[in-house]
Formats: sequence, structure tokens, C-alpha cells
Amino acid sequence: MIMDVSALVWNFDTYAIVGGSPSPVVLQVKDKEELTKHVPMTAMQSLPPGLCVTEGVLVPEMSFGWPATWVPAGAKLKSEEGEVKTSTSGEQVLEFTFEPEIDPNNDRLELWEQKVTGSEQHIAENRAKQASASVKNMMRFFELDKVICWDLSWGIWECVRSGDGQTDEEGFPKFTVNGSAFPMSLSVPPAVNAQAFNELATPLTTSQLKATLQEAQGYYLQGGSTYTMSLFHNMWNCQQSSDASCGHKLLLLELLKKGELFYMGHSAGAIMSGENILTATWKCIDAFSHSVQPYNSAYVKLPPSETSETFFLPLEKKNDLFESRMHMLAKMRQYFAWDGFKVVEVLTFPHYDSRPTFASFPQSAATYLAATDDKGFFQQDHGTMVVGRKKDEERHEPEDMKSLRESTNAKKIPTLLIANGHSVVLHASGTKVEFAMSPEEEGQPGPLHWDTYMPLVSDKRFAEYAVKPGEGPRTKFSAGAISRTGVAGERSMEGDYRGGRVVPRLQALGLPSPAVGEEGLFQK
Repeated sequence: MIMDVSALVWNFDTYAIVGGSPSPVVLQVKDKEELTKHVPMTAMQSLPPGLCVTEGVLVPEMSFGWPATWVPAGAKLKSEEGEVKTSTSGEQVLEFTFEPEIDPNNDRLELWEQKVTGSEQHIAENRAKQASASVKNMMRFFELDKVICWDLSWGIWECVRSGDGQTDEEGFPKFTVNGSAFPMSLSVPPAVNAQAFNELATPLTTSQLKATLQEAQGYYLQGGSTYTMSLFHNMWNCQQSSDASCGHKLLLLELLKKGELFYMGHSAGAIMSGENILTATWKCIDAFSHSVQPYNSAYVKLPPSETSETFFLPLEKKNDLFESRMHMLAKMRQYFAWDGFKVVEVLTFPHYDSRPTFASFPQSAATYLAATDDKGFFQQDHGTMVVGRKKDEERHEPEDMKSLRESTNAKKIPTLLIANGHSVVLHASGTKVEFAMSPEEEGQPGPLHWDTYMPLVSDKRFAEYAVKPGEGPRTKFSAGAISRTGVAGERSMEGDYRGGRVVPRLQALGLPSPAVGEEGLFQK
């Protein structure tokens, strides 16, 4: 089995997260005087009155240990008095919270630099953590003996389950990595040694990508940064020919058509299964240009056609949002990186969320309904990926993206909505959904409605996936696991949103459909 974490390693969001509200920025200082010393603010002309940041600033590390913190321009100070806290060193300090402006086309580049170059060492740590955890999960829950883990921005790890069947304290199988023992840190509790794990990766080559595909029975592309993942896949796909006619993408499709391989895609991996990745721009959640920043260079292994000078921005232009997006667009254009794997003849829109609450992800049901016709075909009349120097006045849709959007409109491609917890099955190169699968709960009349977002099920001990003695694996979640916190999709035809518009789309796409105005979480 191939587990591809190329998107997961680079997962990072814009200033439009859940409900359109970015994650708050928290800063601890000794007193209000120190806050005003480091953060320039002005009074807002609004009700209620308050203060907002006039210029983005990196506040240095505090003497009591609070890390360097990026506070973006336009962020609103939640409370001018702050909240008394005790620092990690035991000192009494004030904690202030800032609420950044909503901007789905702002990649939070200064914060990304802070995460990558600071003590967090985000790329290196996240790469090792996500890759090793993904392998553990696949070995345990899919009962696999061997997993080959890809990260097309770094390398390949071949992981083989220990022959003696040993497991760790949590019940996950132990395994070797490229023939070596799994590297553990000396921390308490112990964790993966990120540096050692990353150094065990085998360097990528086009021939090795093809060889591992031919060896595997399945390929699973995880979610994360759709744009970065697609760029690296398409860069490697172009290494043997500039027109991408003999790369690993074509081999993947051939193996699928022969029935020698199956494809699983989650989130970004689902988007990548289609002709192009335009539905990623509907969310405006994924940061677009963080991967081409020059301070990433120590954590990236580029294909032969690229060097650090050609792939990354010049140091003097780092974190410039306009320059960064234009450079990323040029790379996407150079390597045909708006193209997906084309393993199915549909597009997908994951994380569909029609919950009638502000915490929706972020109001993604309305986004889907605005960019499809009543049969569920792709019909996006206005671009959502824009570039420009200023937020409102000068941003525009790039011409090549406009052309791609309009040509995709003309093709009338079915666009499947997939809410969290649900999945679809299609044949290779298929246009028709063969199976639509939804989670079930004990004691309920049927599966969760297709338009309904499955809530997070807290299950630290994996009891929901336990094998019952004499019964085999569970086939339904325990009573209350979903219904306790789940919120049904909004399906009326009244008000501004009119969620019932999804019903004819579901019916036309061959997906399970509630009735207009029907209430409840579960199908009857």
C-alpha cells in the first residue's frame, strides 16, 4: 500500500478558517505598556469601539519564555484589559487576544515563516509526525504488513511490520523504516525522532515512483495543501518529458484501468482524482504560496528540473503576498499543476457543510451551490482565486485561471459534494457513482443523511473500531456517537440560503437525497 502525505505535510490555512473566522492570535506580555511598545494600534471607527493593529509586526520572544508571535495588520484587540495569566516560568503576565481580518486570499506568510524557522521547526516536525502516524494507522486498521510512504517534496519511506508482531503501548504495530529500526526520541512520553526519521527517507526518482506504484495494490492520497501537493506531483511527472506524457500519473491511471491498483483520496486527495483541482479554490482555505518561500529550502528536495534559485522566491521578496502568488502561479503554469490525476471523470468538493450555524466550514454548502447548476455540473461564474497588491481594489482573477474555469464550465462535469464522514466509489475513468457510503449509528433507522456533516467522534482508545468477540469488527458507531452532537443539514427553500437547492443536485448525481424541507440527521 502506498500512503501519500505530500499534501498533509504542507497543510496550512489562509485567513479564512472555520466559519470564515481566522484562528485568534494570542500574545502574553508583562503589562499593557509592553503591549503598546511592540504592537502599533489605532482606534476603530466602529461600534462597539476598540483597537486594531495598524501594521503587521513580529513581536520578539518575551523574557519569560513566550515565543515570538506574528500579529497581522487589521487584527482587532478583543479586550484592552487583557486577562491575568501565569507564564510557564511562573510569572504573572497579561494575555491579549487579537482577531485577524477575514481574507481568504491571504496566505499568512509571516506566520508560516515563524512556524518554519522558529523553535517549532514545523515542516521537519510535521513531516515526521504525519508520515509515521499515517503508517501506524494504516498498518493497524487495514491490517497491512507493508506501507510505502511518499512525500514528493522530500522522499520515500518503506515501512515493514515487525515479524514478531510486537506493538507499542497504544496497540499500534512496530515496524522498520527503510530497513532500520523506527527512530524514537528520548522525550517523555517518547515520540518519533523527527530528524532521524526524515534522514531515513530514500531520495525520489521518477523510476522509483513508478516501481513502487507497480509493486503496490493500493494508493491512498491524504488531505492537506492541494496546491503544493499537485505542484510536486506534476513537477515529478514532467521530469522525463516536458509534456508529461510518460510520468507516474499515466502509469497510475493505467494500473487503475487494469484493476491492478485501487485509489483512495481524502480531501485534497479526492480533489486530485479529477480532471483539475479547481474546486480547491472554492473553499479558499488552503494557503496558496507558502511552499515557494526561500526559508523552506532546507526542508525541500526538488526534482532535477528545479534549483533553489528557480523554485523559491528571492530572499528580498519573501512573504510578499503578491510576488509569492504570482511566482506560485508561474510554477503551476509551467508544470500543468492545475491538472489532477484524471482517474475519474468527475470533480469532487469535499467538506460540504450545510449545518445552519456560523461554525460551518466556512459556509461551504453555499459555496458549492453557487458554483454548480441544478444538475450538479460545474458552473462557476465568478473566480475565487485572485491576486493583487491590495485586498479590495486591485485583486483580479489571473487570465489563465479564468480560461480554465470557463473551459471547465463548458464541459459540464459532474461535481460531487462530499460531507465529512461520507465517501463515494467509482470505477476508474467513471462518471457514475457506484456506491455512496455514509456512517451509521446503532439504534438509528438508517445512515447519516448525505448532506449532513459528521461531527468529530471523541475516541482516544479507538473503541469505535474495536473487534467485538465473536462478532467481528463493528459496522456502526455506538449509540449517541453521532446524534449527540450532530446537526442536520438545512434543507428549506426559505430565507437567503435556501439549502433545499441541494436536493435536485443530489438526485441528478445519483447520491442519496432527503426531501426538500425534511428534518433529521438520519435517512429513514
